[in-house]
Amino acid sequence: MSFSFNIKTKYTLIFSGIACMLLSLFLTYKGILAYLIQKKLEDDFGGMGGTDTIVIIRLVLSLVILILALFFFQFLKIKDLNSQKILLQCTLVMWSVVSICLVVIMKELSFYLILSLVLCIISFLSIKNLKVEIKNNKLKLSDKEIYLLNKLANKK
Repeated sequence: MSFSFNIKTKYTLIFSGIACMLLSLFLTYKGILAYLIQKKLEDDFGGMGGTDTIVIIRLVLSLVILILALFFFQFLKIKDLNSQKILLQCTLVMWSVVSICLVVIMKELSFYLILSLVLCIISFLSIKNLKVEIKNNKLKLSDKEIYLLNKLANKK
């Protein structure tokens, strides 16, 4: 008994972009929260001023992940199947690394762990479907090839 899930590349990239935006929002929230806590502690205990490195790291990481989300939405414009396959393989590797990092570093973030694991599975299934689609497209002639063959046949 074989189950086949037909997940298109477009949906995988959209889900990945939305997940990156959620992760970016979470890191922005944590960064702002850490900044407010640091400011309150400086006011109460007379700190030296300046911004804590954790605040900067969280906000910069949030910005990087937001840019990555925008890249995912830009990748929707790519029509070449082989390029889409490479993008999906990179997406699979990225979400696998994120899953492993979340397991090792932050086990309490179970929502993001489950989200990244689901995206790994979606990416894997999408890659399998795309390989079948590439195989089927190799057996077909493109419109330009059909036009050139018709033109060649009419010359004889």
